[in-house]
Amino acid sequence: LGSRIATEMDGTLLARLAQICLDAATDNSRKEVVRTTTNTTTLHAIQTLQLLLQVTPFPKSWQRLFPGCFSGLFRVAISQLHSRTNVSTKVATAAILTLSILLDLTLVDD
Repeated sequence: LGSRIATEMDGTLLARLAQICLDAATDNSRKEVVRTTTNTTTLHAIQTLQLLLQVTPFPKSWQRLFPGCFSGLFRVAISQLHSRTNVSTKVATAAILTLSILLDLTLVDD
């Protein structure tokens, strides 16, 4: 399944799925009023991106998506850390964990 996702439509399916997750996470983290449902949506979007990284562990595919994924996840982590609520800390932790998975996958020696 992972290889089909990564290769379908020359990699654009994986890119689109990753972008949908990042859009859901970053749009929700930008809102000034922090609500539990908003943070829950952000957390689920980040967890879905984690799952995508685990199901499609192909460095070449993720190296092309690295700049956008990294900046989006970093932005979410920083904004959630500033909120300092229990839920926002979980979201920030998930974003940082996803960043580490992304870095581990993309920084591979050829």
